[in-house]
Amino acid sequence: MKQAIKDLLILQAEDLRIRDLKTRFMSIPRERAALVAEFDVVRKGLEKAKQNKLKVEQAIKQQAAATKAEQDKLQALKIKSSSIKKINEYNAILAEIEAAKKNISDSETREIELMDEQEAAEKLLVKAERSY
Repeated sequence: MKQAIKDLLILQAEDLRIRDLKTRFMSIPRERAALVAEFDVVRKGLEKAKQNKLKVEQAIKQQAAATKAEQDKLQALKIKSSSIKKINEYNAILAEIEAAKKNISDSETREIELMDEQEAAEKLLVKAERSY
């Protein structure tokens, strides 16, 4: 009698184990779908971080080109100012020179801001790459 009870307990334990395995087997597709969805979110975050970094780099290049254009304009105005004889024209050129200097300063400030954004974008990209 005792052996029969022990055998039944062993059988019951195996039945419970089989039921648990079947339950786990049935949940695998849901777990897989959840993992795939999580992976897609992380992948999209990585792509967004890469695009943001590229966008900031392009903005920096455009701003650098704008700064260079303003510097060229300033240089041309300085050269032109040396050949002007009339005081009114000379004062007008000086005003243009001051405006060009201000534009250069503003442009350089914007470049620095963009470089800060680039640094932040690179940090986000590294973080996204680590989680990928």
